[in-house]
Amino acid sequence: MESANLIGRRVVTPYRLTHRGVYVMQNQPLFTPHRMGELDLPNRIVTAPLTRMGGRSHDHIRTTLQAEYYAQRASAGLIIAEATTVNPEGLGWADTPGLWTKGQLRGWRRVTDAVHAAGGRIPAQLWHTGAISPPALREGAQPVAASNLDPGQVSFMRTGARPTVTPRSPTRQDIRVTVADFARVQGNAIDAGFDGVQILAHDLNLISQFLNAATNLRPPSRWDARGTPMKLPRWRCL
Repeated sequence: MESANLIGRRVVTPYRLTHRGVYVMQNQPLFTPHRMGELDLPNRIVTAPLTRMGGRSHDHIRTTLQAEYYAQRASAGLIIAEATTVNPEGLGWADTPGLWTKGQLRGWRRVTDAVHAAGGRIPAQLWHTGAISPPALREGAQPVAASNLDPGQVSFMRTGARPTVTPRSPTRQDIRVTVADFARVQGNAIDAGFDGVQILAHDLNLISQFLNAATNLRPPSRWDARGTPMKLPRWRCL
């Protein structure tokens, strides 16, 4: 290395050679270990969840391709898995994974085993898209969301982007079942070998649809401070 200094016969360098043959600064905090809960991370690099839409469309099971994909990123301190649906009603995009069946659990076990074999750590990310869910993924059924209000967004299918439709408001039973599905799939995630669970609640997913006054029209959130109806802002799905 050009930055190395010779002291006698010893080479002193501010760089460290990683196991993948990459030189990094030894005093760079990004590459220092970190304790996060019960996990010991070798560095502070986190691979953000990426909705790859690369699974099987008929059963939403992860394959050997996804196992290889995630194992290639195992040198990061933490890999957050792509958003994984808790039930068929929550599917929002084509070819995204689920974790409500035994087959889906085994598919994710293939992924977590590959990541752990490569020395990585990976938590699951659970989601339910609510109003974003297209009827085409639900045999034509209307999606269920906080209120019967079209969010004016798009869902992504094999044939391209499709506009959202007006969902129906949930019954009390709908809410009970969905809460139970989140709890059940959390257990499935642990059985699948994940190192933790994250619940996706940002942007326009079901939980945030209940928390947002623009997508939950129940009083008093239906009206602004001046007593006029609130208009739904135009968001972009990330």
